[in-house]
Amino acid sequence: MQETIDVSGNFWPPLKEGSYDFRIEEAPIKDQKGLYRWKLSYEWEKQPEAGEIKLFANQMNDLLTVLGCQKTAPHKFTWDPDTVVGQHFKATVYKEPDKNDLSKSYVRLKDFQKSNTSDDIPF
Repeated sequence: MQETIDVSGNFWPPLKEGSYDFRIEEAPIKDQKGLYRWKLSYEWEKQPEAGEIKLFANQMNDLLTVLGCQKTAPHKFTWDPDTVVGQHFKATVYKEPDKNDLSKSYVRLKDFQKSNTSDDIPF
């Protein structure tokens, strides 16, 4: 049985390729197809833009490492999705063409890094 899944990012306006500092807005949720839906925002100090990116578990190794999640064995993490809410990270956005339909492309993230940005407000 064939099925169609949407693995593109969902930001409006669409993200342009380049580096961004993201903030995790909600705990990632795993859907029925095994995709984790990450609600993110970026450039919140100007005008907050929020959207969603979808990742399979095998695409999350570097992100979970940057977020400080506990690696229990090679390629295995123990983590609580609720604890990453509010954390910041940097990543590079790029577009990957669909192999079956070159008129489509998917938003992907790579080069995950820790961010120096925080929500702490000094008094």
